[in-house]
Amino acid sequence: MDSSIHWHGLKLNNKYDGVPGLTQDPVKPGQSFLYKLDFPNEGVYWYHSHFREDKQQPLGIYGAILVEPNSTSYYNPVDVEVPLTLADILMVNGTTYPYNADHENFALMGQYGNVMLLNGQTNYHLTLTKNQVARFFIADTSNARPYNFTIEGHKLKLVGGDSGKYGHESLVNSVILSPAERKIVEILFDKPGDFKILDVTPEGTYQLGTISVSNKPMSSSSLLSINNATKNNNNDASSFYRLKDNKDVVDEIQPYMKYLNKKPDYTIDLTVNLKTMMNMAQMSGTGPKSEKEPCNVGNNTCNIEWNVPSAKVKRNDDSTPATVSWILKDNATGKQLDRSNNIIEMKLGDIKKIRLYNDPNSAHPMQHPIHIHGMRFLILDQDGKINNNLGWKDTVLVPTGSTVDILLVADNPGLWHMHCHIAEHMGAGMETVVKVT
Repeated sequence: MDSSIHWHGLKLNNKYDGVPGLTQDPVKPGQSFLYKLDFPNEGVYWYHSHFREDKQQPLGIYGAILVEPNSTSYYNPVDVEVPLTLADILMVNGTTYPYNADHENFALMGQYGNVMLLNGQTNYHLTLTKNQVARFFIADTSNARPYNFTIEGHKLKLVGGDSGKYGHESLVNSVILSPAERKIVEILFDKPGDFKILDVTPEGTYQLGTISVSNKPMSSSSLLSINNATKNNNNDASSFYRLKDNKDVVDEIQPYMKYLNKKPDYTIDLTVNLKTMMNMAQMSGTGPKSEKEPCNVGNNTCNIEWNVPSAKVKRNDDSTPATVSWILKDNATGKQLDRSNNIIEMKLGDIKKIRLYNDPNSAHPMQHPIHIHGMRFLILDQDGKINNNLGWKDTVLVPTGSTVDILLVADNPGLWHMHCHIAEHMGAGMETVVKVT
């Protein structure tokens, strides 16, 4: 198959960004293309197919990239560092789903798999020793599935995300990741036993793997670790639960706070057009859940499709770009943004506030993870609530009915793809270009 690779979150030369039709032609079987990559920022990034990624990505063309900080004191000292890729794949009668050769299926909701994978395994297992502290670099590499990630019996110290640390550490029960998002968490394993790695949602709880914590020390060769993990000499609970403010991050971001109350430069509505009356009848009526419906899994929202309800599987399977058009719409002009005529234009050095509004009254409202290539942004607020814990991002989840303001820093020239990272939504038109000159 033809293919290309996108280096997700990296700030690199535009011609190596891996987007067919925008920065390069897809590489044909038997041919090659040399990518030259830059790694200017710490954090957890990833790579994946960017040509028919709806089928190539779940079939295995993806992986994590950990960019180590130059300073050994950038992160907290830990005993072990572990990368985790969250994925799912759709299996039918013991084999992978028969993808259409010509176009995406599942254009309505995106493809949700029925087999969960952690680091490519259905039975992922990690063994640690009591009182060890582990740092997990977590990436959601699924086509469409969001996760509410947790490890039973343990608090998670949330320290960072897409592009390194947040301004402030926090203790949470779980972390939400939408497709393409990353989170960095640290966990103190202070009691022995077997603990499940879980995806806990209102629509079901799924086991992703197991962590066994032993009373007996192990040799370093037995750990699934990154070799340069800084040795942790403070493995007691009082040290671990002492939360830190990252002054370096706060000071770096502080100059951008003057844009907090600025009017948006662009307002983009996220919506959908179902192209026939038959499809309107079949596919509509799946909007946000009632506010009265309980949602008791901690820090998540009810306005997320965590899975495809069984009643909608068939019509989701049958939906294609011919019947479903996902749209990024310029609120000021009413025009649909696309790759050619209607794009976002910025000058090098511009700083623009972009408001993303996910229309809850569309024919099929659902969440959208919006990704911008080649640059970073800050999430300033959601639904009018100021974000008091900023960190650099390249992907943001916009739940149904939500309004999210981001601040995009145009510090990298080129044509940069902006799209929903549900692969089938991108294939059905939810994309545009940010042109930086």
